[in-house]
Amino acid sequence: MERGEIVSQILAWQSLRFGPITVRRKGQFESREHLTRSEYEQYRSAETWGRVEPILSSSLTDLVQPTIFFKLPGTQRDYVLLLAFLQRISLPLEIVFPTKTEFNKFPFPELPNFEYFDALYDKYYPVLYPMDSEKQLQKAKKRIPLLRTVVCLWFAGYALKEGLEGNHIITSSVLAKASKIAKYHRSSLTLLGKMLAKETDSLIENKPVIPCDEAERSVWIAAGIYPTQTPFEESLYTFAFSYLRQRVNDSITDDYYDDEGNLLFRYGKKTISINYWKAIVKYIRYFAIKCRSKGLTDISENSISEVYTEIFGQMKGQEDKTFFRVALRHWLRWLIRTTNASYNIERIMPRPRRVMSKDHGRVFSMSKAYILVQTLMNDQTPLINENILMDFRHRRACLLMLSTAARPHEIVNLLQNALFIDSQDNSWIRFHKTKTIRNQPDRNGYEWVHHALVKSDAARWFNELIHFAPSEPIFFPREWGGDDLTELRLLASKHNDGPIRTSGLYNFLTRIQSKLWPELRKPYFTPHNLRALHLTYRRILGDNDELLERQAGHSHPSS
Repeated sequence: MERGEIVSQILAWQSLRFGPITVRRKGQFESREHLTRSEYEQYRSAETWGRVEPILSSSLTDLVQPTIFFKLPGTQRDYVLLLAFLQRISLPLEIVFPTKTEFNKFPFPELPNFEYFDALYDKYYPVLYPMDSEKQLQKAKKRIPLLRTVVCLWFAGYALKEGLEGNHIITSSVLAKASKIAKYHRSSLTLLGKMLAKETDSLIENKPVIPCDEAERSVWIAAGIYPTQTPFEESLYTFAFSYLRQRVNDSITDDYYDDEGNLLFRYGKKTISINYWKAIVKYIRYFAIKCRSKGLTDISENSISEVYTEIFGQMKGQEDKTFFRVALRHWLRWLIRTTNASYNIERIMPRPRRVMSKDHGRVFSMSKAYILVQTLMNDQTPLINENILMDFRHRRACLLMLSTAARPHEIVNLLQNALFIDSQDNSWIRFHKTKTIRNQPDRNGYEWVHHALVKSDAARWFNELIHFAPSEPIFFPREWGGDDLTELRLLASKHNDGPIRTSGLYNFLTRIQSKLWPELRKPYFTPHNLRALHLTYRRILGDNDELLERQAGHSHPSS
């Protein structure tokens, strides 16, 4: 949108506040009937009344039908919109969103609903757009699409909250329905929902974080494999949602007994991440669905092998095949231990024979590594738009990984008070959500478990992030790789209403590398690889092994 067009729309909107038309409140038009001529002429020219008269014999119910509305001439359609503006009727969402509205034909600013919208927008704009909070032209530009959405909802009879003279009140379900209908209004509907959710008298509620096991259970229900109907399905479900789910962020022990029930030995099982649980359970679900479709009820080597071979043969990617095999092996080992069955896992799913040697560890191209690091450190690089908030945040998050050797999930969990200076003026960053917390059961989740000494450039990047950090505490659920705390975060999502995710860092690096090396079909470096690049870079600088181990959180030089 051109600057002149933006200014003209702002002036047109503002001029309505001083126009000759006085808006009639809904209380003055209690009936749901057509406008009289005198009422109509308060808003439109008397010369157009003759073109409106032919539809006055139509019922208001007929006029809100899409098949009738879209066939009306322009003047008559404008009359129907005027009825909706005065809340005499409520148009369907299927009508209001495709219909283009000229702001200067309706005195919207005089309505309480739009006075409230102006105040709402002014209140939350600095929160939603921290980088543009002082840019008035940007503020006006971003207001126009949001205003169009509020106008459409008003024509549909929806006010932003109670007491604003609308026929109905906007709810979360209304916004969800509108998002499905109005493709080009989805971002505005999302923003509107985020602003209203912060208001105590709004009917919009923040979406609750659904625990991963409940979300996965819903998928099982939708697939028709829960509630379970056979011992086969019951075994798979118990393994996934009882045994394996218990291992997420919590170590357990497996007890092994002889045939007479005497304890032979106890084997400790380490914790698993929530992402690993979701990956394993996904393939267990595939297996359960195929068992249901084949009508299998009894667990036997032949039935397991038959289903495994069929699914394995249909998979194309090597990663899918590997995870599927690992998932079934986990289940079979658990099944053998808990039922004292004697299944031969190697016969059911033989290990693949490798015809080539397997590389252990990543071998980096140092030339590519230097190019990527130099690109990230270049403040003037054309590959990154620093005026975009998430590019600004993702770049500095990647630089902090390079300078601290931190893992991606450690960076995205950083709090605003993580940077501190010791008595010798050295700068440190403390990470409270780290991998090493699993080996320290006596610590609480909020205790600092890892400190990284940083140089002045990393401290500068941290403070630059602080400048645009969210002003309100944000909850980071464990299901998303968070710490389950509600704290002031260093990093946040685009509109500062949720935590930043490691997937965003991956997508950012992928986009940068696709510009650096267009021939690559997948990114050469992932966010976790930046951790390895740090160690390589520091070794080139001559730092000793002890410092590298401390920086990376490794417990042995061989790591």
